[in-house]
Amino acid sequence: MRLVHLAFLLAIVGVALVLMGVGVGLPTMPDHIEGAYFTRASGTPAYSGVFSGELSVALFDVDDGNLWIGAGLVCCVQALAAFTLLAVRARRTEAA
Repeated sequence: MRLVHLAFLLAIVGVALVLMGVGVGLPTMPDHIEGAYFTRASGTPAYSGVFSGELSVALFDVDDGNLWIGAGLVCCVQALAAFTLLAVRARRTEAA
């Protein structure tokens, strides 16, 4: 595969991944959090409660639009680097 074909393929795949990421949207964060709430007012005891919620957001979850957008941007940057390399090669051959 020639470099120009690879650059165009990376650009097309990158734009498609970015559009997929926008279509998927942002990950849904849970409505509840798990943690402790402390009251530090004078005369009141420190209260600690666990409020569990649904924590289904994983690091590489396919429902996370940011993952798709990031992968698409990486492909677009690689395509830009390939096009830049092609331009430098063309300029060098013209100068020689």
